[in-house]
Amino acid sequence: MKARQTRTLDHWVAKALLLLGSGLLLMALSKPLLLAAGARTKGFITFQEGGVSTRGAYGVRYHFTAQDGQAYTGTAFTAVKDARFARVTIAYLPFAPSVNTPASVAYAIVTGFGWGLAGLLALMVGKSLGKPSTRT
Repeated sequence: MKARQTRTLDHWVAKALLLLGSGLLLMALSKPLLLAAGARTKGFITFQEGGVSTRGAYGVRYHFTAQDGQAYTGTAFTAVKDARFARVTIAYLPFAPSVNTPASVAYAIVTGFGWGLAGLLALMVGKSLGKPSTRT
């Protein structure tokens, strides 16, 4: 009975990892697609974390006004030590402005690479857990 329970658990963990990996890969593709298809506007950084992260970047929050006249916010990372009140170009979806990102190709590449790597890792682990085991 114990072997059957382990196989069932492995099955569900594998499914969860495959789903997670797929979602992370979609996140990796979202930034470049948003840059290609999104509208552009100017925004400004309103908040910056005081400490630097382990990746050498500061977390920031930015605000912008979309074509619909409403104010929206987003978050990102920057290597600039004092970015508060800096102006930044934002790419966003006109029909869903809450989906936005700084309009920087370098930022899209770095974040996309990170999400993609995590997604591929989750897919590989999920795939290996989903293989039939030779255990009895």
